[in-house]
Parts: sequence; structure tokens; C-alpha cells
Amino acid sequence: MSYQAQFGYTFYERFGYLLKAKETTERKKRSKEDEAPDAPSPIVVWIMNAIRGLPTDEDLRQTYFWESRRCGALEKSKHAEEKRKSRLQRLWRAQWYSSVKILRPSDTSNDFYWVMAFAIIQGHRFLWWRSAEDFDNGEVPLGRIFLAGHAGLATPSPLELRSFQHDELARTVCIFGRGEENQERVTILASAVDAKEALEEMIVSSATMKKD
Repeated sequence: MSYQAQFGYTFYERFGYLLKAKETTERKKRSKEDEAPDAPSPIVVWIMNAIRGLPTDEDLRQTYFWESRRCGALEKSKHAEEKRKSRLQRLWRAQWYSSVKILRPSDTSNDFYWVMAFAIIQGHRFLWWRSAEDFDNGEVPLGRIFLAGHAGLATPSPLELRSFQHDELARTVCIFGRGEENQERVTILASAVDAKEALEEMIVSSATMKKD
């Protein structure tokens, strides 16, 4: 074997693996470049994204389910209000009715708090229930004031004047009259100033009108 051949053989034995690795890397690179598809058009990408954004049948089912539940609840509430209005006008012959708040004393301190109520004026009587639903269900009223004789509008007490906020005082109506056993006084919070004025007018009208 010649000197050049011996040198080439020795060089390949020691450094041949580097040449093989480089050749393999370049071959893989060319293979990936050959296999890589062309970049899609922006219009195609936009169309594909738009298609993927379309709701599925399950999305539509869930949406219509909750929408139908909401519409059903609104329809049920509207039907209940219409039925309540019919009862108030035809059966109870109420001159006034509304959701209000009634002031109640605390059982554990000298403080007081507001509670939700549904109230009506029927003839000479001011009656209230825990809620409109209790009225709809025929529950017994929580309280009543007979607006005849020594009855009518009152002013807030000094304690109420100190405790109420300004917007509450502007919506507060105090009435007095005969209760279940003795004279009673009730403090009412209307929903708005105009609702307060309408209630006061009806209290005065009920307390001063003649008995049938």
C-alpha cells in the first residue's frame, strides 16, 4: 500500500464519522425542504378561520336552551303579574298596590331595619304581605292598619330622622291607625319620590273618604 493510500485510510478511520454525520444532516435538511408544503394564501387562512369560528350544533343547543329558559321565566313572570293585577282590580278592588319596604324593630337591640313587603290599600285598610308571591299564593297578611277615625299620615320620629339617609327620608311615608288590637304606626319606604307622593295621596283619600 502506498503512503498516500495509507494516509487516506488512516484519516477516514479517525474522522470518517464526522463526514457521515454532516452528509446525513444535509440529506435530512433537503428531505424536509422537499416535503414542506407551500405556505397557504392569507385568504385561505382567513376562510379557514371563519369556518372554524362557526358555532357547532352543541353550541347552538346550549345557547337556545338557556335562551328558552330565560324567555320562559320572563313569560311566567309576565303571566303572574297579569293575574295579580286582575285579582287586585276585580277581587280586592285595590286603589293602590306596590312593592315597598317596611321598617321593623330589631329583636336584639334598639336598632331597626327594612324588610321587603308587598302592600295594598283596599278601602280603609292598608295591608301588607312578605312578598308579591305570598299575596299570589293566598297567604295571610303580615299586618294591617285601619285608615278610619284617628288615622292618617305621621312624621318620622327623631330617631328615624337621625338614622335615615337623605334619599331614604325623601321616600319615607309614615302612617298610623287602628291595628289588630291597638293603635299602630308603620314606616314605609317607597321605591321612588313620585311613588311616595302617590302613596301619601291615597292614604289621605282613604282616611277621609266616607264609609259605604
